[in-house]
Amino acid sequence: MAYKLLFLPEVTDQVSRFLRERYGTPFARRTAADSVHAAFQKLAANPRLASAPPGPFETRPIYRFEIDVDGVVSQAQLVFFYAEDENHLVGIIFGEAP
Repeated sequence: MAYKLLFLPEVTDQVSRFLRERYGTPFARRTAADSVHAAFQKLAANPRLASAPPGPFETRPIYRFEIDVDGVVSQAQLVFFYAEDENHLVGIIFGEAP
């Protein structure tokens, strides 16, 4: 079952900032944005691609993926949760993966 992705408003800002800081040209940013979008669609189709981090304080799944644009490779991640309606994933934090 494919889920629909929703995002907190801050996530959109986090993605935009991430792309601006790493990719200098409009073309590179657009290419990277397309890669992020494709990664999000892949997650929506199969949320089991995410990992559940170990530890007592973190329970949200984390989806990590790679963005490669003209040799500039970035590791990114999206922290999300399953909505109560069981039809949506809600992205709550986006940023560089450690």
